[in-house]
Amino acid sequence: MKAAPTGKLLGLFNMGNMSFEIDRAATQEPSLAEMARKTLQILSKNKGGFFAMIEGGRIDHAAHRNDAPATIRDTLAFDEAVGVAMDFVNKNPATLLIVTADHETGGMALIGHSKESKEYIGINLKAIEKATASFEVMVGKWGKKPTPEMIKEDVKQSLGIDLTDDEARTVADDAIKKLDPYNYGYNYLHSLGFVLRPYLRVGWGSQTHTASPLFLFGSGPGSEKIGGLLHNTEVFTIMKAALRLK
Repeated sequence: MKAAPTGKLLGLFNMGNMSFEIDRAATQEPSLAEMARKTLQILSKNKGGFFAMIEGGRIDHAAHRNDAPATIRDTLAFDEAVGVAMDFVNKNPATLLIVTADHETGGMALIGHSKESKEYIGINLKAIEKATASFEVMVGKWGKKPTPEMIKEDVKQSLGIDLTDDEARTVADDAIKKLDPYNYGYNYLHSLGFVLRPYLRVGWGSQTHTASPLFLFGSGPGSEKIGGLLHNTEVFTIMKAALRLK
């Protein structure tokens, strides 16, 4: 990809979704920042200007799976791609950069208490940093009927967390999905996310899209129109006005 000429370019790096950032080191897939850099390198050759949409799409997928470590790692990878775009804007000040999302997923919340804490102590970033695999990769190894022992072993290996026997059984029985099958669609993932609450100190409200308000940031010509509470259709109007400047 890096060596490709600056003509039309199609990059296909996986037979399905690209890997979560937390799993990417075991692949040959480029990072979102690397793809963003190549995108801007190619499109900036167009003297008439360009429009680029760069998406950290697996943030959504990780949140659907109630996977806090993967959600955070893909958000950090997205932040790196935003940094690439900001560098481009600094060198090309006529460029409008908009950073936002289409929706929130999962109702991710910081619950703040461990099994022992009496006071609110917040998210456990040290525990999240120890994670070395996504829930998707973990459950892919478990098969259709994982045993509590198998689950305990893999959680220890992949997340560095020692589940209790009861917690491992909760995941093996897929208790959360059984309680609410209409709102929890993935096998074992939501039950795993639930038992990890006191360890990671992150909770989830659902596995679906939510109605939470979103942040909208901008830099460059037209970004002064971004402020306060906007309807999502107004983002189109801001971008359309920027394109007309060309």
